[in-house]
Formats: sequence, structure tokens, C-alpha cells
Amino acid sequence: MPVAVISGTTSGLGREFVDAVMGECPEIDEIWMIARRRDWLESIAAEYPHMRFVCLPLDLAQGASYEVLKNELEIRKPDIGVVVANAGVASAGLVAESQPESLERMIRLNAIGSTLLIRLCLSYVRRGSFIIQVSSVSAFAPNPNLTVYSATKAYASFFAAGLREELKPRGINVLRLNPGNMRTAMQSSVADHPDRAHGSTAAKLPFIDMAKFARTALRKARAGCASYTMHPVYKAYRVLAKLVPMRLLTPFSWG
Repeated sequence: MPVAVISGTTSGLGREFVDAVMGECPEIDEIWMIARRRDWLESIAAEYPHMRFVCLPLDLAQGASYEVLKNELEIRKPDIGVVVANAGVASAGLVAESQPESLERMIRLNAIGSTLLIRLCLSYVRRGSFIIQVSSVSAFAPNPNLTVYSATKAYASFFAAGLREELKPRGINVLRLNPGNMRTAMQSSVADHPDRAHGSTAAKLPFIDMAKFARTALRKARAGCASYTMHPVYKAYRVLAKLVPMRLLTPFSWG
């Protein structure tokens, strides 16, 4: 019974991936949803009586969650066809003025969390399957005021690219996904931060269609693509970041 594992499923892009998997991956018979709130997970599952769900109320910023996940995998031994490492958090602000706990949580969830989630799933991922590592256009260049966030997303991009090469002999593709602005609770909390007034470029950028983005990402991953960025503005930014030296681009990329 092919399974999809999706983290950060109770809102935003992760929530869209639940719908997208059902629409784009008809071979998937069961979806494992990972997020902190059990009631929210169960509410989503109740919307789709035709699909089997496993609700895992885990905080992937906490080390204890991985023991729970490891035990679930060992007991159920799923045949994993899709993994979407989507859970993440962003916090705006100058590093010198940020709470250490906030910075640590970003690093634990965005970098360590996605790494360990994928590592635990790998023992159960079959040939012909694919993994989507959600990064960000913020990974293209350092983002002052989102310095730690963009650094964790740069890690996610490098991790996905390296892992893709490692898994080629097993017939497993890894797609690194680069979302731009999205209308999510996380994006709103970043936008409302007072430091955004300091010449924020990101606040002026276009929003992407999350439902279309999730569906296209699944198709790209199945087709063996290495990376996907949506919208001409973000595609152009990606090219610009490759051509312009980092020291020149960084002052213009305020988060």
C-alpha cells in the first residue's frame, strides 16, 4: 500500500500538498500527516473519508519526536512513495535583537528537522519514488533581517542537491522546491514584524498560487526534475543570484 509522508500539513503549503497528492498521485493509498496539533490533523482527515490517514502530532523541532516517528515506521513498515519535507518556521528580525530560542527553533525545524525526517523515511522509500525538500527563494542569496531563515533554507537546498545524487542509484528522485511569497500564517507573522519597514524587498514581491504550486511540484518531482521555482519574478531572481556576486546582491535582498 503506497504511502505519502507530509510534514507541516495543518496550514499553508503543507495543507495544499494533502490535496495535491490525492489529485496527482492516484497510486497513494495512505497519507501520513505530521504537525503539532492532533485536533487539526484529525479535522483534515475527516474531510476525506475515502482516503486513509495516519495522524502524527509531532513537533519536529523536538528530538523526542524522532523516536516516536522511528517506532511508527518500524511497526507499520510503510511502502513510501512520496515524502514532502515541508515543516518550517520563519522569524524576522536582526540577529542581535532576536531571542536565542527563536533562532534555535528555526535551525532545529528547518535544517535538522527536514534532514532527520527524510533520513528516517529513507529505509522505507521504494525505487521509483520521490522526495520533495521545501526550500525557499530566500536560499538564493542571504536575506538580512531573515538571516538565519535564509541560511537554513540554503542548507535545505544543498542537502536536497547532494541527496539527489546519493539516491540516483536507488532510482529515487529528490526535488528541491523554492517557494516565493505565499499567503500563509508564517508569511503574515514575518510581514508584520517592525523591522520589515527597513527597506523590505520581499514584501513587494508577488504571491504564488499555492494549490497550483503543490500540484506542479509533484509532477516535476515524478518527472525527475532537480529543482522547481514558480513565477517569472522568482525565476529571474534565481538567475540573478547566480550571476551577481553575493556581496553586491545581499544589500538589496532585505527580508
